[in-house]
Amino acid sequence: MSPDSLEYKSKTPGKAHMCGHDGHCAWQLGCASKFMEIIDTIPSDKTLRLLFQPAEEGPGGAYPMIQEGALAGINEIYGAHNLPTQKVGKCLVKAGPVMASGILVEIRVISRALRNC
Repeated sequence: MSPDSLEYKSKTPGKAHMCGHDGHCAWQLGCASKFMEIIDTIPSDKTLRLLFQPAEEGPGGAYPMIQEGALAGINEIYGAHNLPTQKVGKCLVKAGPVMASGILVEIRVISRALRNC
């Protein structure tokens, strides 16, 4: 099937946001289903928390979730993100942060003192 024939294709020719938020939700719900199948094998002193990150590309994302306590009591975190350029069925694994960044911005304001302020 050609991507051009999909009813949910981008309305802007040649452009698409392909990170697959629906895919993220689908595999996370799949993980939840699998964990429920083995819930009795998880030690009672352990907590499993699956987090769905809302609006990570805008005013939401991880920061408000952290502020609201989503990571309280967490000792380990496993994250995932799809990469549409990889072959179907391929899983890439890497230790440490992936697809994340921090940016330092320095702004210098140079001005003359204002009089009578």
